[in-house]
Amino acid sequence: SSSSSLCSTGQTGPDGWTGLGQCRHCIAGTYKDIKGNTTCTLCPANTYSTTVGATSLSDCLSCQANSFSLPGANSTDLCPCNEGHTTKSCVTCNRTFYKDYTGFGDCTPCPANTTHWNKTHCACDLGFTGGAFGNSSASSFKNCTECPPETYKDVYGQSPCTPCPPYSNSSAFHAGNVTACECFPFFKRRLSGPEGRVMECIDDDECEAEVHDCPELSNCVNTPGSFTCACHSGTVMKDGVCVVPVSTWNVTSLSPEGGASTGGYDVFFALVGDAPPPPAAALSVHVVGGGSAAVAPGGGGGPWGQAKKP
Repeated sequence: SSSSSLCSTGQTGPDGWTGLGQCRHCIAGTYKDIKGNTTCTLCPANTYSTTVGATSLSDCLSCQANSFSLPGANSTDLCPCNEGHTTKSCVTCNRTFYKDYTGFGDCTPCPANTTHWNKTHCACDLGFTGGAFGNSSASSFKNCTECPPETYKDVYGQSPCTPCPPYSNSSAFHAGNVTACECFPFFKRRLSGPEGRVMECIDDDECEAEVHDCPELSNCVNTPGSFTCACHSGTVMKDGVCVVPVSTWNVTSLSPEGGASTGGYDVFFALVGDAPPPPAAALSVHVVGGGSAAVAPGGGGGPWGQAKKP
């Protein structure tokens, strides 16, 4: 037989053909770009062809966006929408809808406080926590509940709510961003990380900034959100100022004049006052009307001394 009797492109014939009368056109969804009785070739996956007797791969047209097909599709009806897409145009499901199967069917509304996640299932919205819902899921689905005050959640999904950073708080329910957390007074906010989603509350150092009101004879000591004033050694805080402490001691237990006196002193006395008593060397005794006094360490009852008449 001669090549002139072979089936043309776009046609095929059975094995053992005996002439052109047995050639038939390739059916829609297939093509044949060579002469002979070889079988027609299926259009590849994700394409279709409505042409009968197609002679080239170029006759196989791509399915529309967001759809697919198996090899050999002969109609756009065999290019159904991917998951998360709907209608004959295969448009994306609205953000509050999902679709977890292929085809031209409608998208399904997401439950309350959720949004679609990759268009195929729903997940808890910003500021809400719970389980996923849809094809990846959802036997474990739980209703999404709002994050309580002092917390936030800035991602979609079932992750837990995040506590506000240290030295901050929030009274907001279902907060969807860390900026809902307000730094305490005397702290300043610092945002960092991707999209400013990391927040720190940085203490304002009143001591370094010299905006404190510590009195003289004291040092400013910074504390988180505030400061304290520490009096210098040897001084105490009294009425908001640092002063040298003064103890008032009373002379008691005067002995009879001349009784047991030694060294020319006339009376013994003991000093009583705030406990513990100061060391004897720190005491100064004034004798009313003149005279002199000497003070020595006490023997269990505090310092004692002897006074001389003027």
